[in-house]
Amino acid sequence: MIRIVLYSGISEEIQCIHRLLTAYSIQHSWADCQVKAVSSSAQIQDMQAADILISDVSSASAVEVLKAQKSKYPPMLVFPIAGPDVPPTVYVCPEIMPCGLFWRPVSRDSAQPVVEQMMARIHDQAVPRAQSSFRISGKQKIQDVPFPAILFFEAREKKLVLRMQDQELVFNGTLSQLEEALPPEFIRCHKSFIVNQRHILSVDRTNAVILLDNRMELPISRSYRKAFWEVFRDDA
Repeated sequence: MIRIVLYSGISEEIQCIHRLLTAYSIQHSWADCQVKAVSSSAQIQDMQAADILISDVSSASAVEVLKAQKSKYPPMLVFPIAGPDVPPTVYVCPEIMPCGLFWRPVSRDSAQPVVEQMMARIHDQAVPRAQSSFRISGKQKIQDVPFPAILFFEAREKKLVLRMQDQELVFNGTLSQLEEALPPEFIRCHKSFIVNQRHILSVDRTNAVILLDNRMELPISRSYRKAFWEVFRDDA
């Protein structure tokens, strides 16, 4: 879960940035965003630790709050909202260390590249974790599952299912999006399955069936057969 606090005294700015974050989250399965929009800088002082703080810097009080929060939570990424009436020296300083800037007037065209830059930065920070585990974020719980424990992913009834030896976890997304986020040991073998080749015990080429080390079987569909053989043979 990516925690984002968004402050602006202009409701249209909040709505514009919020819509872009929501759209990005829908398009990228890993970018599960929780956005808290506040209407005054004083409300930022009461917030819990956030991954990203997007804040209007047009008032001295907002800038001081921003500096205080950055001091309290150094890993937090800061993205000011400013215009030509605010000198860059106000927000480009060691106490804030901005990672990007929303420039006024904020519009979809001007804000979208900043949102993409922001999420790319978050993704880069998450790479070490992503190299060792897969994160499932729900409303009540966040769970990291080590990749070696995953047998396969399945698309089932408009949901995704992560299968381990004795447990299934259900979450939202598509296998096409998932393929982009998984390490190379995971191979698409069917429109409904991505298998962890580390758990493949044997492959029946005649019947196009994968036997896993827990004795479960997965199909290899005709449309994915050629790509599967190439990847699996190269790793053998």
